[in-house]
Amino acid sequence: MVKHLARMLSVLALLWQAAAHATVTLDVNPDPAVANQSVQLSFRVTDGVDGEPDFSPLEKSFEILGRSRQTTMSWINGKSEQSTTFELNCMPRGVGRVTIPAINFGRQSSTARELEVGDAPAPSAANDNADILLKVAASPTSPYVQQQVVYTIKLLHRADLPDLSNPRFSQLSTSSDAVVKQLTNGRQFSEEINGRVYDGYEIKYVVFPQKSGTLRIAPLSLTTEVVVGNRSVFDPFAQSLSTKRIESEAVELDVKPVPASFPPGATWLPAKRLRLHEEWEPDVGTIEVGAPLTRTVFLWSDGLLSGQLPSVKINPPAGIKLYPDQAQTNDQDTANGFTSVAQQKFAIVASQAGDVQFEEVVLPWWNIETDQLEIARLPARTLSATPAAGAPPPALPEIPAPGAAAPSASAPPVANIEAETWRRVALLLALAWLATLLLWWRSRHTGAPLAAVGSSATSGAVKPPHGAGQTRDLKAACAANDARGARDALLALARTQRGASAAPTSLGALATVLGGDLAVEIAALERHLYGVDNSAWQGQALWQAFQRHPQIGKPSEAAAAPLPKLFKLGAG
Repeated sequence: MVKHLARMLSVLALLWQAAAHATVTLDVNPDPAVANQSVQLSFRVTDGVDGEPDFSPLEKSFEILGRSRQTTMSWINGKSEQSTTFELNCMPRGVGRVTIPAINFGRQSSTARELEVGDAPAPSAANDNADILLKVAASPTSPYVQQQVVYTIKLLHRADLPDLSNPRFSQLSTSSDAVVKQLTNGRQFSEEINGRVYDGYEIKYVVFPQKSGTLRIAPLSLTTEVVVGNRSVFDPFAQSLSTKRIESEAVELDVKPVPASFPPGATWLPAKRLRLHEEWEPDVGTIEVGAPLTRTVFLWSDGLLSGQLPSVKINPPAGIKLYPDQAQTNDQDTANGFTSVAQQKFAIVASQAGDVQFEEVVLPWWNIETDQLEIARLPARTLSATPAAGAPPPALPEIPAPGAAAPSASAPPVANIEAETWRRVALLLALAWLATLLLWWRSRHTGAPLAAVGSSATSGAVKPPHGAGQTRDLKAACAANDARGARDALLALARTQRGASAAPTSLGALATVLGGDLAVEIAALERHLYGVDNSAWQGQALWQAFQRHPQIGKPSEAAAAPLPKLFKLGAG
């Protein structure tokens, strides 16, 4: 019993001796510290660590930028010694005397100590001899609202910065509404200041103020690694790094409102240059009725984003149908700001013959270099619309024969025509009824099927309604969303109904004749085929409009009776 108790006391004594010899030391570099420059805190624990440290108490006074851990073994006088070092890269959160609190490492803990943090040098011209400089500038400092302002950041240094290719700048912030976009990916250069050569890194942004008044661009800060002279405790041949944070000056802009002389209601466009340009395809002075013509308008600017550019408005003259396409835009950044371009296409279709004049297009803008109003223009243009090829000549009024009596006032010609039409219809119905009785009687006595008696003697099949084949082709093309097939079926159906000489030769002419919802869908089909509508064409709407058209009738009626004339292009 006594022996066991002695052994337990010996073990406890050894443990107490190990704990007494285990120590935690703290090394601070630099001491005293400077604001906006990192501090290395090295905690060295000897004779083993029996618990993970908790560094959260440090975050009250420091921003922890990075941490590492290293364990080493050494032999001194035949005895082994183990030590573990925790190294933290920290940035002081303020200036003055701050406390580094005690940190627990299991049963061991460090001793709290105080650190003096001095003020960082203020950014000024007097500080141009520093090893690292951060300079900012804005141009112009008195812009108009929504005008482009170029904000330039220059990092100048004589110290060794290993992460110069990707410097960590703070986010650009403004005191009021503004659009901020980065211009370039940065460039490197050299510059001499006070007889000292600095390596430089430059990056640019553009700022578009959205309100008049004072706009303040907040100071910009840079956090970067700097190679220092002393070496790491872990590797004497490796570089020892320190983290520095440099802050620039703030920049204020005096933003001016839109000038009173700018036309009210017009889109405000403050730019260095602005141009309007157009292209016609084909570039001719005549246009065929129903045939499409493409007009492409380009709006180019220097100093604006494409989102600031307005849509160019073109008022179509009488006899012209205009189909605008979706505008295409592009922004290009340069060292001096943004240039932008907007392209918009218009499909032009003449619905009647004659001369048509497109009016002049004017677009006011403000020249920021001359500080005055300017007008971009597209000149007026006259086109001559000619009848479509193969279109029938206009009908001439009927001249009465010599001595013919004038129509009676009590019986107008229209009434006579309608009465004659009804008499013909009644006669045809009577003949059809007699033919039906004759066929019924013959089928009763010969046993021949009724359909066979009325069929063609050559084919033995019932003759299809006039134009039924083209109608089936149109239905199939619409169901398959086949735009070209639908166009061919419509024009073929028109030729079948009116004959090749009198039928329309283009979808535009066909839409003009038909009118209604069907004309709208035919015009949409034409826009798709001629490249002014890049979306996928869906044929369901065209087929439904075709069935609803007054000259076609309901689908059930068309299936049960011969196909009526679809294209009534004139009398006859």
